[in-house]
Amino acid sequence: MSGRHRSGPRAKRRTGTIAAAVSGLVAVLVAAAGLVWGVFDGPGCGGGEPFIVDAAPSIAPALTEFAEEDLPNADGEAACLDPEIRATEPASVAGSYHADNGSPDHTEEDGTALWIPDSTLWLKRTHAEDESVPEHGSSIATSPVVLATTDEHASDAGWPDEQLTWSRVLHEDAVAGAVDPNSSAASLLAVMSIGAHDWDDGTRTRIVQSMAKHSIAPSDNPFNRLPGGGTEPTIDAFPTAEQQLIPGAQEEQDSPAPIVAAYPEVPTPWLDYPAVVLAEGNDERREAAEQFRDALFSEAAAERLAAHGFRDVDGVLAGSALETATGHGESGAAENRAVRTDAGPVGPPPSTDRAESALEKWATVSKEGRMLVVLDVSGSMNATVPGTEVTRMEATVDAVAQGMHLLRPNTDVSHWEFGHELDGDKHHRKLSPWQEVSAHLAEGLPQKLDEKVSEPGGSTALYDTTLAAYEEMLDARDEEQLSVIIIFTDGADENPDGISREELLAELDSHTGSGKAVPVVFIGLGTDVDPAELTDISEITGGEVFLSEQIGDLEEIFFDSLSALACDTPGC
Repeated sequence: MSGRHRSGPRAKRRTGTIAAAVSGLVAVLVAAAGLVWGVFDGPGCGGGEPFIVDAAPSIAPALTEFAEEDLPNADGEAACLDPEIRATEPASVAGSYHADNGSPDHTEEDGTALWIPDSTLWLKRTHAEDESVPEHGSSIATSPVVLATTDEHASDAGWPDEQLTWSRVLHEDAVAGAVDPNSSAASLLAVMSIGAHDWDDGTRTRIVQSMAKHSIAPSDNPFNRLPGGGTEPTIDAFPTAEQQLIPGAQEEQDSPAPIVAAYPEVPTPWLDYPAVVLAEGNDERREAAEQFRDALFSEAAAERLAAHGFRDVDGVLAGSALETATGHGESGAAENRAVRTDAGPVGPPPSTDRAESALEKWATVSKEGRMLVVLDVSGSMNATVPGTEVTRMEATVDAVAQGMHLLRPNTDVSHWEFGHELDGDKHHRKLSPWQEVSAHLAEGLPQKLDEKVSEPGGSTALYDTTLAAYEEMLDARDEEQLSVIIIFTDGADENPDGISREELLAELDSHTGSGKAVPVVFIGLGTDVDPAELTDISEITGGEVFLSEQIGDLEEIFFDSLSALACDTPGC
């Protein structure tokens, strides 16, 4: 849950209530002043066109207060507007535009006239599904993405003597959680920011794994997962909007303990609350939505937003949030500060491709699966990687060892090596048994893998090994698990006495036709690989081919190849 989840009441002008209150005074006032117009009964306020504003739950309360308390006092036609503010998760509005659903009809009375999600990311992702939705809107407020943690955990990390950063909060023993980034812009921006921090691959992977393992449903309150919140298992920190951590917001969240914000060390995109008009086809409602959007840039609206902990479009704190950042309480001491005025530099808005890539990686580490990793140990693997002093074999083993840290602890994994007649007349040999990644890590397999792999030499029985691996996976396949075979190779099949390419394709096709396909992913090493040959094999199974000519980006390619574990249908 990225924000408060209470539906905002319909914000209407309270003409009846006020008119009733003054009706008894009309005669006296007329006698004294000659003429008085009834409040809200002046020319042009006979009842404006109702329209719906779907706003992110975190900002909806501020907009509701503005519409009820301030809008009736606005200058001109804005005072006559009749908005209905609804606290609506951005994912819900975005989902209504999904290609499978068709575009919603915003000409209807219950259609969204003005949409205010918490991030431009929602606009970009929705625009990719339906071009009628603008990619950009007018930002009405901002809030940095921070990590929420208890003051006790913050104190253990050196606060308040030291500024609270993500590195300090996410130390090796810390347990991080996150609302599913598919439904939380704060979580998604945090996952992307983790990738930009100057941490080693193991640290970045550990943090994202922890967040995925302790994923929080959008309908749940993440504050309840902090120590003392009453929900197990507990976590030490989770990403959220800074706005959620001002004292008033913490009280509404029923925070179990005082919460403190930790800020990223690298430029990270902020939540920017863009407002976009969607009332196509209804000129009156569209004009009303545009007028309300414009009214949100008034001084009165700015004061309401600041009172709820939002920064302005320039990133400046004001109101109660500023008081929180500068210290409150009798002493005004630093230990009372939940947030800070200097939130660091703002990162550029992320592209849709970058967001989708982050979601794919999240899905990879979130899924339970079964993976067979097969390593080529033919003689050509002794070749040195250009520009380095390591061999193809060494680079491959290192990438596989690092890749084990990318998987969920309960993923079943086994490792093979293959060449020619490595085990009697078999061309492959098992390097590790089938067991969960957690067991492999406990036994130190990543560090021992190079000792288990044979010295490269001989030729390559690629086709026979591919079929053997496929049959191995089919024999032990669990329909509840996602399965994948990943084969590292730097050459073509060199076994004239084995099965032919056509025979292999026919065998694989017979299995995929029965609905039992297991994706075969090839990672081709060096310049001697025939991508067309590997593609023919992988396409039948719903797999992919990744090429690494220089092998300098081998670890990243291996990470990308693991996306097959997040896919439960061939070719998805």
